[in-house]
Amino acid sequence: MTDADFKKRMSDIDGKLNLQGIPVKDRLILAWFQFTKERTLHVHKKDPTLGPYEGSNLHWSIWDWYVARFPRQTTMGHESGPRLIMIRGEVFLADIPVHFNPASPLDASKYIRGLTPALWELLGEDERAGLQQTYNRFFDQASDLALAWTYWCEKPGLVGDLIQRGLSDLKVSCESYSPRDPGSVLFSAQQAPEKYFKAMIVAHDPSLADKKLRSRYGHRVPDLLGACTALCAGFSRFDDEIHRLNYGAEVR
Repeated sequence: MTDADFKKRMSDIDGKLNLQGIPVKDRLILAWFQFTKERTLHVHKKDPTLGPYEGSNLHWSIWDWYVARFPRQTTMGHESGPRLIMIRGEVFLADIPVHFNPASPLDASKYIRGLTPALWELLGEDERAGLQQTYNRFFDQASDLALAWTYWCEKPGLVGDLIQRGLSDLKVSCESYSPRDPGSVLFSAQQAPEKYFKAMIVAHDPSLADKKLRSRYGHRVPDLLGACTALCAGFSRFDDEIHRLNYGAEVR
């Protein structure tokens, strides 16, 4: 493949993704899948023995193409939506920007709405470290969701739909929180992880249609967690907290 062929193909692919309304941060990854028709992406170091459009070098050539064309598009506002974070008994909203590959953890104090410099200075060192750790966890979760959706959004089907609806529920539960009625967000707070669990299950068993999925698991989140744990043992870390989401399953 010549340089001219590569640039033309990239322009065609990016143009189509742009017409679909897909932001640059997602097009960077989707372009690789459309270019190669592969189903997975594993990023490896550049191989000096190969040409720029061969093997793992192709990924880096696509990356370089986007960096050159959109040098200021790596951070894109607050598209991941806010998360709830508590500071000395008061709930604050923490914005989670979409950032493709940050060089270091983002400064939590800059993204927590209403956190004044005076309050930040009042906090002890342990409190600040705890807030930063919590924020880092939220950011990592949002990044994982964004990557999962980026992969599945181009594949029409139930998995991408569940991820997208779960993300919508998560945003609603955080944005609509009110200290006067904190229980009002419980429904959407439960719905988000429920849909993510179901997406995991369907990704491993595409034969499960939406109706069959509801029939087998309903809204029983512990059952969904058990099924996901059977697929990936790492889900077991949620065992101690899953009871918080186990309510109202039989009356909905």
